[in-house]
Amino acid sequence: MKWSPIRLWIVAAAVGWLAAAAHAERLVAIGDVHGDLGGLVAILEEADLLDAEGNWSGGDTTLIQTGDFLDRGLEVRGVMDLLMRLVEQAPSAGGRVIVLMGNHEAMNLLGFRRDVNPAAYAAFAESDSAARVDAAWSDFAKWQRQRARAKKEPQPESSAAVEQEWKSAHPPGYFEYQDELARGSRYGIWLRSLPAIVQVGKVVFLHGGISPSLLSWSPERINERTWLEIEELDACRAELRKNRVIHESSEPIEMVREGLAELEAMREKIKKVPEPVARQLRSSIEVLSPCVGYQDWFLIKEESPLWFRGFARWTEQEGGEWIAGMLAALDAEHFVVGHTPRADGRIEARFGGQVFVIDTGMLASVYPGGRPSALEIVDGRFTAFYLDGRRPFDLPPIAPAGESSPRWTGADGLPLPFRTDDELLAFLNRAEVVSSEKLSQGTTKPLKLLLEKDGVRAHAIFRSVDVTRMRYRTPEGRFYPKFKDSFRFEPAAYWLDRMLGQNRVPPATLREFRGVHGSVQIWVSNVMSDSSRIEKGLTPPDVGPWIRQHAYRDLFDALIQNDDRNTGNSLIDRDTWKVWLIDHTRSFFEDKELVEPDKISFVDREVWRRLNELDPKQVRNQLDPFLTEYEIDGLLARWQKIVALIQSRIDDQGEDRVLFME
Repeated sequence: MKWSPIRLWIVAAAVGWLAAAAHAERLVAIGDVHGDLGGLVAILEEADLLDAEGNWSGGDTTLIQTGDFLDRGLEVRGVMDLLMRLVEQAPSAGGRVIVLMGNHEAMNLLGFRRDVNPAAYAAFAESDSAARVDAAWSDFAKWQRQRARAKKEPQPESSAAVEQEWKSAHPPGYFEYQDELARGSRYGIWLRSLPAIVQVGKVVFLHGGISPSLLSWSPERINERTWLEIEELDACRAELRKNRVIHESSEPIEMVREGLAELEAMREKIKKVPEPVARQLRSSIEVLSPCVGYQDWFLIKEESPLWFRGFARWTEQEGGEWIAGMLAALDAEHFVVGHTPRADGRIEARFGGQVFVIDTGMLASVYPGGRPSALEIVDGRFTAFYLDGRRPFDLPPIAPAGESSPRWTGADGLPLPFRTDDELLAFLNRAEVVSSEKLSQGTTKPLKLLLEKDGVRAHAIFRSVDVTRMRYRTPEGRFYPKFKDSFRFEPAAYWLDRMLGQNRVPPATLREFRGVHGSVQIWVSNVMSDSSRIEKGLTPPDVGPWIRQHAYRDLFDALIQNDDRNTGNSLIDRDTWKVWLIDHTRSFFEDKELVEPDKISFVDREVWRRLNELDPKQVRNQLDPFLTEYEIDGLLARWQKIVALIQSRIDDQGEDRVLFME
């Protein structure tokens, strides 16, 4: 598709926003307004951004409004006029105003009017609006009759009651409102220029949130997708209206339904007409095709940044790792979002201050207990502004990074004397078991052993679970055609991790203890579980390595088809923040499909190199002591799918978007 002049201007404007705003020292963010002009003016004045005459007084401050200024309230026109005026005024004082697109702006551009307050249309009405409604009704009734004849359907009912119902849904000002939001109009051009996401320094602003399925998307890609879809759907609606397939008052669902019927007719007709006519039909088909796949419309999908609510609704445990990963991918430290009103009308800091939810229900007539608010950000300090005062946020400190601790320690806390993993494996195989104790954690009842050889003592964990069940349903309700839970998979996971060169799985080997076959694995000391980290609100001192480790964990789990990864079996070194992966007894299923391929978003270049260099014959030889032939077949099939998946993403997005930089 060609780039229109408007679209080029939009992209140029977005680049300017990103570049200029990056140097701002004071940021102020305001969430959902929903036509509450009085509330917006009051909080702008409280934040010293608006003078008594309604003009910009914020100096070099950057103001970001995170979308949803349309719908529900009465004064949407006044809100748009104010925001557009401040956008124009702020640069002359060294400031900047960035207005983002919310889901309600997207809905209005698509033609969804369900949340427009009917009384808000009056601000757009003109002296001849009532006459225009009458004319529109006459045209609509005529259009309905024409469409019924064309489709060989019964003529629609026509009565005074039907006419009155239609006019009530389209009051004076309705069509003027629609005109003002159309492409080419003053408000329409501005609305179509709004970005969905913007990053200012280390803070990312957007309306809803970023779903895990979009973890690898850059802000530029998100904005481009948003603008492109609006342009495509505008063109689709215009094409259908030009041919009288839909009426100017038609809802989006009618556009989809009639557009689909039109497409089907064109595809049949194209087979029977001369080439010049076929070319015209192909051109129309290209224009209409985007409008029928509404299930995939970025502007209405729950997973899109305009609609996603995970940032506001995830528990700390559910979202902690995703949030950290997204911030690391964007080289950012905080997200600021709206979209989901806070029940107490107060700005909420979540995930240790990595996310601020700033929708406080400004339109109190719709959101009881709501109030105007703003979030000020200055030199990493966050302060909530309300009309009744200001409240600084006391964020939890970032966990300090200590000196590197020894890799393996003995029972006395001193470093073990082993120079290589092979020396440690020999110790695990041959050392005498001095004592054993049952562990309270884990459903497979592992034992903690104390081993000793040549005066060296170390703890290890012994697993002996080895269960296979056909057509098994777990107590949690998950069904398996063939369920396996086996100690064999722990050393298999270790050796596969070793082949990938990551050293995230502690050394493990097969061993017999008291006549029972099992696996023995070195005990990892000086660690906390990820669940403990989340409970204490600790965050890594360096997010980059943190997300790299978790990206590898997700890839590794997909490769071995680990069915039991949770925050209890990811261990974190208290000093170095290295992540150790343990407890892989429910892995290496024979299934050849990837269970959650969308989790594989980023890959280290070294891991990518080693994945490509894996030799299937070597894998079979190395894992033969631990896995069956069918389990290895499944592993190799998943390996091939992962390599193909990553390569396709590299081809589509480029290496720098998929592979971590060195």
